[in-house]
Amino acid sequence: MGVCETDSPDTDPLEGGFRVTGLAWGTYSLTETAAPTGYQASTESRRAVVDGRTPGLTADLGRIINERITGSVSWNKTDDSGTPLGGSEWTMTPTDPGGEELRITDCVNVCAEGSLDTDPQEGAFTLGSLPYGTYSLVEAVAPTGYRLDDTPRPVEVTTHGQSIDLGDIVNRRIIGTVTWRKTDEGAALLGGSQWLLIMDDADRRSARITDCVNVCAEGSLDTNPEEGAFTVGGISHGKYVLVEAVAPTGYRLDDTPRPVEVTTHGQAIDLGDIVNRKSTAPSIPLTGGRGAHLFLLAGAGLSSVAAVAALLRRRRLRRDRD
Repeated sequence: MGVCETDSPDTDPLEGGFRVTGLAWGTYSLTETAAPTGYQASTESRRAVVDGRTPGLTADLGRIINERITGSVSWNKTDDSGTPLGGSEWTMTPTDPGGEELRITDCVNVCAEGSLDTDPQEGAFTLGSLPYGTYSLVEAVAPTGYRLDDTPRPVEVTTHGQSIDLGDIVNRRIIGTVTWRKTDEGAALLGGSQWLLIMDDADRRSARITDCVNVCAEGSLDTNPEEGAFTVGGISHGKYVLVEAVAPTGYRLDDTPRPVEVTTHGQAIDLGDIVNRKSTAPSIPLTGGRGAHLFLLAGAGLSSVAAVAALLRRRRLRRDRD
């Protein structure tokens, strides 16, 4: 209950209640000229008749109802190429007047009963019947594999039927880096290896990585120019397996799968030294050398054995004929 101002014709101290006394006889029309904050003004006109023949007559005009001012807000969640992204969640917090925080999840295909988002398209949001006032919209959960954009975005509903379009709200990918060194057992760097980085999912997509030396070619996945040292950047969020595909010349292939998982933006994964052991089979240099001599000697030995065996066989056949 309030206090009526001395110059106010309303003598009813109750909020929203009106009582006007001392009206001269005649016919009056009552129309609302200013609505309460957050409500639409009533367009209804009420008629009151003061009959001079009935002193003290009270005309009760009943309840005059105001409808709330409501609007709608829409936005799109996309990547930096404009492709819609599903799976984000949001908070809408009333700031003036204050109120309870709203939690908004992305409705896809069929919106569940009670869903605040009424747009069934993945990554597209529409909130209707948003009451008059100011709000702060903030992304609470980013789409999988993307960085959270926690920038508060102001929303203000001032007129009934207002439609607010916040446009595209862009998320950027979570990316990380993986490094490793290809060495021998003495920790000396070895050049010439090749690798496969394989997505650890049903598709098993892979990228081939060759050792960049001195100057990295355009499009090279390895950006470390030191022979035997590897740095691969721009790896998107997810699980991978790194496998050696081609070993350095003269060394045994190490096909051990090594897991790589990027979970946070800017993550740097160091796999350390990956060691190759020398191949047990001797090499045969084209210009000769110890390996060539060993094989030549072995070949000569095999030839001698074959000649002796042939000679013994001829002698046996000759005896049989005699």
